Amino acid sequence: MFTNDLDHARKWLKEAWRASPAHPQLPQLVHWGLSLGLYEEVEDWLADYTNELPILYQQKIHYRIARIKGKANPYLTLVTEKRMEKVANEFKSRSSKDSSSIRININGGIGDHLQFFSLLFWWNSLTAKSVHVEISQGRAEQFGELLQYLPFVEWTIISNESDDPVSCYTSLDFELITSYMYSRLSYASWLIDSYSSGDTSKGFVFCWQSKGVDDLLSCFMRSVQFEDVCCFYKQLRDKYPKVVIIDITDWNLWEKFILKGMGIDLYSPFDKKLIDLITLISDFRVFTIDTALAHLCASMGKKATILLPLYPDERWYELAKPSCSYGSYLQLLKQSRFGCWKNELKFIADTI
Repeated sequence: MFTNDLDHARKWLKEAWRASPAHPQLPQLVHWGLSLGLYEEVEDWLADYTNELPILYQQKIHYRIARIKGKANPYLTLVTEKRMEKVANEFKSRSSKDSSSIRININGGIGDHLQFFSLLFWWNSLTAKSVHVEISQGRAEQFGELLQYLPFVEWTIISNESDDPVSCYTSLDFELITSYMYSRLSYASWLIDSYSSGDTSKGFVFCWQSKGVDDLLSCFMRSVQFEDVCCFYKQLRDKYPKVVIIDITDWNLWEKFILKGMGIDLYSPFDKKLIDLITLISDFRVFTIDTALAHLCASMGKKATILLPLYPDERWYELAKPSCSYGSYLQLLKQSRFGCWKNELKFIADTI
């Protein structure tokens, strides 16, 4: 159970830090502090309770804070510069050989994959190098023929984890190395040729909620509540009685019943390939929270409006840069009040 009362949430979290320094969920509780904007407090807590968290967790938290604060190379919070130089030189040596010498294992959600492929596409534009990527069977099926738009990649489908994790880089390793070597990261649209850009006159596509299971607080903060969505749709229907409105959110059955009664078309992308979703949204204006749909639009080079919570995932501080496909194509609307989307929904309703 979460709350829209920021002060109450922060108070509860601080009390949990003090009361349970050995709590098994402590790493999650500290990460939640960043999700609630307690950046200085988290740094102070780490300084006072250095021994309460494993070094790896501390590094991850310092890394998140460094990205939020816009540090030049936040990845150096994860590894020393001497070690980074050694790893980068090894990477350069491997990249001078055949593609199988650089082997990257990627995991995470569809959005994580899309973001990584955008980075990989940018890297290839600089180096003209090939690379070997391991991808799970399930993700390979979801991407399907879209993988052909990365012709410099040699693919290996794996059932679970990497067959040879010792000789394999992770996607985070690749980000770290690339950032160190080029003093920056950028992301390029790699699916521009996968669809025919229309005039977006057919109507609107919306996605309002996140269903991730790893961080329920993050899902709650990113999502727009059903009551607010219904009020927004009523305004939109009053303004455009005949416009096509498609909602791809994974609503509950009773919620779907209400939306259908409002004339909202529902579409479930979960049992379909990404190419089907691309076909669906090509001629529609897209509005979405921070979910895979946002990453898909950036990968396509398709303009879209993205709703971000008051304290967004730290990756957006980097993705929003104008030099990235995300910054070029996505209009980012950041929440003005914690847990409340009314101002942002009103802006969309007034300007759509």
